[in-house]
Amino acid sequence: MIVENGNIYPVFGLTAGFYPIPYFFIEGSGEYIVKSHAQELVVPVTLNATLPTEYVQPYLGAGLSYRLFQTESSRTQSLGARAKIGIKLFDTRGATGGFELTYDVPDLMGSRGRWQFTGRIDKNFNLAF
Repeated sequence: MIVENGNIYPVFGLTAGFYPIPYFFIEGSGEYIVKSHAQELVVPVTLNATLPTEYVQPYLGAGLSYRLFQTESSRTQSLGARAKIGIKLFDTRGATGGFELTYDVPDLMGSRGRWQFTGRIDKNFNLAF
């Protein structure tokens, strides 16, 4: 869910990430924000630093995002930024759960920021090339 100007909107998305080096992961996603008067798609990419522990892994992240906002009469695109803090809880079967709090600025040229709270369940896959 996302809180913007006192309104709460649901968010649906798909996320992929990888660890290029230990303790840092890069994450990209596509997020569709459900609004009755508009369509909004946000595509953020963030770099996250983790604190390695066995079962609980806190992390901080920062990144940029592309935003497409469309109503019946207009369409705008913008470059935004985001900062986040989260915690992953580990399961021994390759699945994780966690929570994340994100501050998202949809347009760097002057829009106000908004808060996003996410609860998530992830399944890890290993790909070898």
